[in-house]
Amino acid sequence: MLGNRLEIISLVTRMFSQPCAYNFFRSSEAPPDSVWQSHVVEYADCKYDHGYLVFNRHDNCKEVRRRVLDVPNEDLCTLSPPDSDMLSAWTDEIPCWHASTHHGRFRPWALLRMPENTRAFRLSHLTLLASGVENAYLWDASQGRLVETISSIQSRHHRQTLDHIHYEGANDKYAFICDSNQLRMFERSGGARVYDLSPRNLPKEVWNVEEHPPFGSPVVKRQRL
Repeated sequence: MLGNRLEIISLVTRMFSQPCAYNFFRSSEAPPDSVWQSHVVEYADCKYDHGYLVFNRHDNCKEVRRRVLDVPNEDLCTLSPPDSDMLSAWTDEIPCWHASTHHGRFRPWALLRMPENTRAFRLSHLTLLASGVENAYLWDASQGRLVETISSIQSRHHRQTLDHIHYEGANDKYAFICDSNQLRMFERSGGARVYDLSPRNLPKEVWNVEEHPPFGSPVVKRQRL
């Protein structure tokens, strides 16, 4: 059981450590701030993956843009097309770009309308996981399609519910949601909770490393609290 637990912790650590935010609005190729002040929410949370840029808006929607180099024509997402605000902002941006390059340019692609107010979200392999208070939503960002809803993520387990959500992520089999007290893992294609981990599940031990260990002595000593 401990081996499986360590494998899950390692998986989640690697997943959360992958770079996902792209500082688009501070790029040297980006338009002046005045272009964005009325369109992008302050301190927007930006996610980037495989040529797609996703960020939150004032109205709880998630705006999806695609790298211009990947969309040479005027194609738009058909299932969740951009709204007039996105297209208007894009029109205002065009004169600000350097005509000699398409690098760092992202054009409107889709507008994902969340079924409820969501806070935390993450983009991984073009799957956008966005969590509300009670439910988590998995979107295909490239198609603008809501793929799955995981319900009752707040259900009480071991006398605990999820607090303020800090991190989340997903792969092709599971969705991971973390708050300050616990990690919960939900199975995709059904939404069953298959694993949870909190500090009360971990052994109460601390590891100390000697700063200058003498020759021949073990470097790491375990101390039980």
